[in-house]
Amino acid sequence: MTVIYRDEHVRVDFDRHEVQINGKVVHLTKTEWLLLCAFIASPGVLISEDRLARVRYAELDGSDTGLATTGRWHLANMRRKLGWSAEGPLVAVRGFGYKYDPKWKTNEGGNENGDNTTQAQNQRAQ
Repeated sequence: MTVIYRDEHVRVDFDRHEVQINGKVVHLTKTEWLLLCAFIASPGVLISEDRLARVRYAELDGSDTGLATTGRWHLANMRRKLGWSAEGPLVAVRGFGYKYDPKWKTNEGGNENGDNTTQAQNQRAQ
């Protein structure tokens, strides 16, 4: 039985270790794959940098080193490969960690106000 996670942003086939964005396969490193799996396993839940560090370093040597620059680099690379901006659907909560919002939407074609602001920009304005 194939296990697949799917939402508006990403399709993940766990058996094949395959990630698709808009029907196109995206190749992730093992670390990026593990980070993505941690986020989609807990959609909408804030994941601390410490927990992400455990995900990141567990496959290396079991140490509990902080996320620091290396982990943030992996997150930035993963976002770039998936075509995700810093505004979403993977959002940094400064000083606390990150959260994945599967319901996050971009308003690339404009929104109800007739402009090109994103959902995050609209929420900050309120």
